[in-house]
Order: sequence, then structure tokens, then C-alpha cells
Amino acid sequence: MDFVAIDFETANEKRASACAVGLVKIKGGKVVGTFQSLIKPPRGMDHFNEKNESIHGISARDVKNSPNFGDLWPQIEKFLEDLPLVAHNAGFDMSVLSQNLQIYGVKPKEREYFCTYLLAQKSLDLLSYSLPDVIEYLGLESFEHHDALADAMAASRLAIELLNLNDASALSVIAENKNMKPGSLTSAGASGFHSLKRGTGRDFTRTALEELKSQVDLADVDTNGPIFGKTFIFTGELTSMTRQDAIKTVLERGGESGNSVTKTTNVLVEGYQDPRVLRGSEKSNKYVKAQQLKNKGQAIEVITEEIFLGWLEN
Repeated sequence: MDFVAIDFETANEKRASACAVGLVKIKGGKVVGTFQSLIKPPRGMDHFNEKNESIHGISARDVKNSPNFGDLWPQIEKFLEDLPLVAHNAGFDMSVLSQNLQIYGVKPKEREYFCTYLLAQKSLDLLSYSLPDVIEYLGLESFEHHDALADAMAASRLAIELLNLNDASALSVIAENKNMKPGSLTSAGASGFHSLKRGTGRDFTRTALEELKSQVDLADVDTNGPIFGKTFIFTGELTSMTRQDAIKTVLERGGESGNSVTKTTNVLVEGYQDPRVLRGSEKSNKYVKAQQLKNKGQAIEVITEEIFLGWLEN
């Protein structure tokens, strides 16, 4: 039961715009240390969106005299020791971490990480797996959501509870029992924590898509929901579910999906982008295509996996 729970808040839609971090160190199932700091985002990514400010309450004025991530990293790394990382919806936090490491030219120690969102999804039968909802369901102490340290503390409590529920001594044991692969943070980036299922982050055949459509019952679909009537395309690796499960969820809510960004695409959901797959490019081909279509006037938007999950909850 040894790990460090981590949570980031960002200034805007850019994953590299970290403006706060919270860390909670767990050893033997007990809290043995905490760390928190405001962060001055990197130049060019330091604008604060009104929406982000309304969520976490942090403004440009608050971080004006705060250290940047590069200056803060030695303290963070010392705190982490050689322990694995834990985060709720880890794809977001690991992406924030890996992008900042790359921006400041830092090569981290290789370590595993685990996602309490996905672990909870595999261990509990709930309608929503958002951190506040899972914490409330399990009867754990309420917390101030979107405060980095409070979120990290809640994620650590959730991880310990999941260990107890699964009668496991380590998160790697739960992952193995649930047929899941731990994520990995390396100098090359972060590879996703996911289920060991076919096509987790890959496109699949038109036949498979038609088979999914044949399984969907739209009798009680919510025609006012944020998914209905829109075409969703996915790029990168999702951490909260497989690509097939994501597409099936879209279809079940009256949306459409496929493999390619086209003139009918409304939403591109961007998961974790493995730098090795991008081969030096900053964005995937699907993202580039979406930007080209948007420049031509098409009503298309790119959203993160975190936003996609929020739409599903609503």
C-alpha cells in the first residue's frame, strides 16, 4: 500500500498549463506526507480561461510569483521517491506531468502509475465514476473538489478503499486480477493505464462498427443530451475505457462514430498521444484534419477525455 497520489489543475485547455499540484504520500496504507504548490505555467500557455478559473479559483495573479514546473520538479521528485503514482482519471494528470517534463527538458525516473477512475469502474457498479460521486458512494470523507491537494487526498483514500475491497496488498495486484496494464511514466512520455482488451486505442473495422450499432437500443435515448445527433471521432489512447466501449456509449446515446475525421464530424475526443506514435509531430493526423476543417468553417470541436466523461455524466 505504498504510492503517491497526484493531482494537477490547469490554467486553460492546454495540458501543459499546470497551475497547481497536490501530492499525498501513502506508506503502509497511511498518509506520511503531503506536498502542494501553485505553479506558474510556461510562457505561451499562461493565459487563464474564465472556465478554468471558475472551476479551481486560481488566477494569473495568484501564480505571478510562483515557481515554474522546472524549478519545482526537484522538490516533487524528492517527494515521490521511487513510489508508483495514483490519480483519478490518470490520463489527464499523467499528460500534464509528461508534457511539463518535456517542456523543461527533465528526464524523470521510470515509474508505474494507476488510475482510480478505471480501478473503480472495474470494482464498483455505479452510474458515475467521478471522484466526488465515488467518494460519496463509499461513505468516505467529503472534500473540496478541484483543490489539487484535496483531490489528491481523495484519490489516495479511494485507492486504499479499493485495495481493501479487492483484498489486495498493492494496486498492481488489482490491475493483474482485473486484466489491466499499469501505466508507465518514462523519459519518452506516459503510456496509458488500460484494460488488456483488443483495440484499446486503435480504430477498428467498419464491420465491427456496424455490429456495435446492431446492439444498440435507442428506444429511450435522451434527445436533449450532449451526445445525441453528433458524430464523435476518437484519437489517441483513452484511459477510462476502451475505444470500443467509448464508441458504443456514443451510439447508445444517439450519436454516431467512425474511424476518420470527415465533413460530418462534430467532435474529436483527444486521448493520450504516445510520442512514439506521433513520431515527432505535435498532433495526430486526425487533430490536424479537424483543425483544417474548422479553418474552413466546419462546426467541429476538439475536447479532452475528461470533458467527454463529463458529457457522459450529464
